[in-house]
Amino acid sequence: MLKNNKALILFVLLFISLAMTAGAQQPGIKANAKSGQENIDETFYKQLKLTTGKDDALIYQAMGMGYFEQEKFDKSYEFFKKAVKLNPRLYWSWYYLGLLRMESPEEYFKKAIGAAPQFAPPYYWLARYYCKAKNIKESMRYFQEYLNVAKDSFDESERVKTAKYFIISMQDGETDYDAIAK
Repeated sequence: MLKNNKALILFVLLFISLAMTAGAQQPGIKANAKSGQENIDETFYKQLKLTTGKDDALIYQAMGMGYFEQEKFDKSYEFFKKAVKLNPRLYWSWYYLGLLRMESPEEYFKKAIGAAPQFAPPYYWLARYYCKAKNIKESMRYFQEYLNVAKDSFDESERVKTAKYFIISMQDGETDYDAIAK
């Protein structure tokens, strides 16, 4: 299930990147004007709807990812919020919302975990957030849960090493996030 979603997401990201680049170069479109940006969003939404046949929530999620990749984080946040409003089971959207709001990501990462308990990244980032907030008990709990979920994932191999290092450091009494993260 996750691999099929990844393939769809990669396809849509590529499509959005190409479409947004082309749209930004069209004469007459004012990408920095609010009405112009809304027109671009509507155009891309319609193109994605026609070419993918996916439901609105998945299209909004794909648009959020496209804007995230372009580092347009406010627009990205807006589309991820639209996606989860229509379909609260879209764990990728919850995950990205957490990344976009790292000053207070708990709600978003927990919803990502609730929507897809086998999806490892939210556990990792929630553990790091708790470590930084000096909530060592919760940090260790989520790092351990992360390790349980990610143990066989090649994609997570580097983060698994980092999570183990965080756990060992905290077990040894280190509570300074910056000292551990070095």
